[in-house]
Amino acid sequence: MVSRFSLPLRVLGMSVSAAAQPSLAVAHSANTVELPSFSVSYLAPASVTGASASLVEMDLRPGSEPPPHRHTREDEAFYILDGSLEVRAGNQLFSGRRGDFVFLPKNLPHTFAVRSSHARILLFVSPGGFEHFFARMSPESAAEFGLEFLPDTAVSGPQPMAFVNRVAPGSAYWYATHLLTFLAGSRQTEGRYALMQATAHRGLEPPPHVHENEDEFFYMLNGVAEFKVADQELHATPGSCVYLPKRVPHSFQLLTPTATALIMATPGGIEEFFMQFSRPAPKLEVPPLGDLPPGYAAQLDRMTREGAKYGLRFV
Repeated sequence: MVSRFSLPLRVLGMSVSAAAQPSLAVAHSANTVELPSFSVSYLAPASVTGASASLVEMDLRPGSEPPPHRHTREDEAFYILDGSLEVRAGNQLFSGRRGDFVFLPKNLPHTFAVRSSHARILLFVSPGGFEHFFARMSPESAAEFGLEFLPDTAVSGPQPMAFVNRVAPGSAYWYATHLLTFLAGSRQTEGRYALMQATAHRGLEPPPHVHENEDEFFYMLNGVAEFKVADQELHATPGSCVYLPKRVPHSFQLLTPTATALIMATPGGIEEFFMQFSRPAPKLEVPPLGDLPPGYAAQLDRMTREGAKYGLRFV
């Protein structure tokens, strides 16, 4: 194994710093583990997030498929950036393609196979820490990271359920002048996190604000944004991951006419605030700039009041 990653701390049964810090990382310049059939780029590891969750980008080639296994400590989720995968989870079989989100709850036996010349995925882990297994990958370290290898994925009796979501007509909403798709909600993840895909117009970004309850991850799919986080400025381009810990004031400004990002909030719950003020999208496009819902101006005060119930505070 060729590794360009040095573990700055120990996780999962070892000591973890509780001080989460805002950060920006891009796969091509992030700490990376190179293995014969795949690579792992650490965008927001547990050493950055305080282990609330972790995010890595993986480049997979045929032959990188793991044997059937289960995670006893963390949920896993894949967002497929390129290529296609076949995922077997318990007694379920999914075919995933670009833009699909696959949720795999802890303790569910699973494996996957690459069905294209290569596949590139985002791997979300909640709680964080398991991603460090790739830097030490061996049968001996599997137990330390709560990883159990199995003869197959079949289960009998009740099982935790995996699911696949994608951006599609009928799953998208207009929130003011944003296009939102809720890929995973706290009710599906037992409150551990929520994931949305959001497209926004330049000039209609939210004002500076604070989340009292949840950390946020922004992964830029397209467009460019400048994040202001406390006293930092983070320039996010496609493929960038911006990590924003809770209770840190932040805002962002788009530098392109529109931008699309995946937004993960952990723990979940804040997505219910956005759902309250959203309406079904008639098409998979951002709303026209002048197409605000009736009574929107009067709704702003209500949004501020409701936001406070979710720990969302404008500053």
